[in-house]
Amino acid sequence: MKAIAILLLCSSLSFASALDWQHLSTEQQQLLAPFAEQWPDLSNKQRQQYLHRAERFSHGNPERRERFKKQAQHWQSLSPEKKKQLQKRYGEFKKLSPERRNNIEKRFKWFQSLPEEKRKTMREQWQNMSKQERQQLKEKLNQAPPQGRHHLREQRPHQRHSHQQPKYD
Repeated sequence: MKAIAILLLCSSLSFASALDWQHLSTEQQQLLAPFAEQWPDLSNKQRQQYLHRAERFSHGNPERRERFKKQAQHWQSLSPEKKKQLQKRYGEFKKLSPERRNNIEKRFKWFQSLPEEKRKTMREQWQNMSKQERQQLKEKLNQAPPQGRHHLREQRPHQRHSHQQPKYD
């Protein structure tokens, strides 16, 4: 039993040292460069996750690799509070049913396909809504058939708070 424990300890130590920055390949270091400063502070689990993502993107085309680098740089630019908020939301997302996640992903892709100016306008409209207005719109969108959702998304909120300026296009 003692021999097994020693063997496990040695294998975990050698695995942990394999995750040290200096043991990463040049390609891995290039892909993970935005994380170089914080690499010593990351847990082995976090290092494994980053390495896994880098591995997935290293085999992709150059555009995919560049997108990974930009995403990593953006992540690094976020405040610790914003990172925690996003991690929490991602954890909540992962708990949803596969059907619900797929639905959200489709809506996200649709939103991303819109012109930047349209996305900006929609974000502003959303931000200007009260919690109640947002909830009502969510309920309408969830109840509407897919082909009817586009029309609902285009509608302006019926009520605005008196302290908010109306938006004119």
